[in-house]
Amino acid sequence: MKRITIFIITALIITTILSSCGVDFYTGKRPIDYPNTRWVSQNPDIYFEVGKSGEITHAQITINGNIIELLCFFYIAEPIIAFHVISTSNLTEDLNSDTSLFTGKCNFNKDKLVVKIYNNSKGFLDDSIKEIIFLREDM
Repeated sequence: MKRITIFIITALIITTILSSCGVDFYTGKRPIDYPNTRWVSQNPDIYFEVGKSGEITHAQITINGNIIELLCFFYIAEPIIAFHVISTSNLTEDLNSDTSLFTGKCNFNKDKLVVKIYNNSKGFLDDSIKEIIFLREDM
């Protein structure tokens, strides 16, 4: 009887640990949790919009007068955002097949998103830009 009890307790502990691996601690904190909003940064000139269902509906950056359409998304269960090129019609440099522009670690707030850039491997952003601050605007 004692062995069965120990086995059941051990099985419950293992099940609890494994089931908690899929927990997303950032649910309710990301900009996508604020529908009908626009998140705008002045330096660089970049923004993204969150639709009524919490999806990112549009994103773009303006560099040297060129508007570049972006795809941006948040990682699940991590405070990370990634930006990729959708349209390169105004971009003169060759991005090859890798559309990734930059990635950053996020600090979430109800009205502000601070992104600390940690992957700008293509040098898309100026080296002086270490973080991007987005401010929330209701649409």
